[in-house]
Amino acid sequence: MRLRTRAEEGRCTTLQVRLWYPIDQTEPTRARALAQFLYRLRHFRLAPAWHGAEPTRELGRLPLITYVHDIGGRHEANSHLLADLASHGFVLAAIHDPFGRRISQYSLRRSEPSTSDGEQRSLAHGVKTASVLLDALEELEQGDRTVWGNCIDLKNVGIMGYALGGAVAAEATHSDKRYVAAANLAGPISARLVTVPYLAMLPDFQSAHPTSSLPAPINAREALHYRRARHQARLPQGHVIQIEGTRKEHFGGSIGSASIVPGTQQPVDPPKHARTIVEAYTAAFFGTYLQNHKHPLMYVRHSPYSEVRFLPPSTPRRIDWPPGATQ
Repeated sequence: MRLRTRAEEGRCTTLQVRLWYPIDQTEPTRARALAQFLYRLRHFRLAPAWHGAEPTRELGRLPLITYVHDIGGRHEANSHLLADLASHGFVLAAIHDPFGRRISQYSLRRSEPSTSDGEQRSLAHGVKTASVLLDALEELEQGDRTVWGNCIDLKNVGIMGYALGGAVAAEATHSDKRYVAAANLAGPISARLVTVPYLAMLPDFQSAHPTSSLPAPINAREALHYRRARHQARLPQGHVIQIEGTRKEHFGGSIGSASIVPGTQQPVDPPKHARTIVEAYTAAFFGTYLQNHKHPLMYVRHSPYSEVRFLPPSTPRRIDWPPGATQ
């Protein structure tokens, strides 16, 4: 879907998104089946789904989940996770180029080195793009000129992201109150606490280092994110889990394949239930907070999966006040 949006300067721009949504069970015609087969040959990496079908009308207005990929990813990534969430009664909107950095694959221009300032600018651009998407959908709903006019419940909107997109999801809840729930898949954890319902899924930091007889220490950046995640886990609607044996790449669509450990040439296979865990917890989270379907996974601190670890909430620091000081 392409949406016309109006920028701050008054000029119109085009925002491209890929939508995943539930459809009615209909018997496909021969022509439609052939078109679907050709589409699958062209986009063989995408999860199996009917292309171009109208959304279902039986479920009424469906909650929306905005998806933001990593800064170097594509909106086709993580399609199996998005298709699974759509099967639970959500509309998923995967934004194309949310950071405004897309360069043609035939371009001779070199990619810019990643810096802290550049990451902050990309983060701010991604947050703005997430808000622009909702503005465009609200205009579409008011116009009611397409089949999407009365299909999306814009009062029940969540956001989910992978890697830097996960940081965008968390930050968007501060700048745009229309986002009432957020999920962060292996992304950096901000120092600002997310006060809306928040799901943070962390990789196993130890698996990102070469294996040895002694457990490898995590670096300072990972230690900072781990400490911030424990602060987030103190909130009643903060759900912070870690999946043993996973790496960051396993949350971005390559969860079914092995990844190379830095410093070695040995591939690291994800846990057996890695994809199942990610799909189960994201569906339970958004089902609980966007559909009001209270799921047991959101109310207990134990899991049916042995690979899941719950981060212990941090304890408030004790302040020893000097004699005579006022508290």
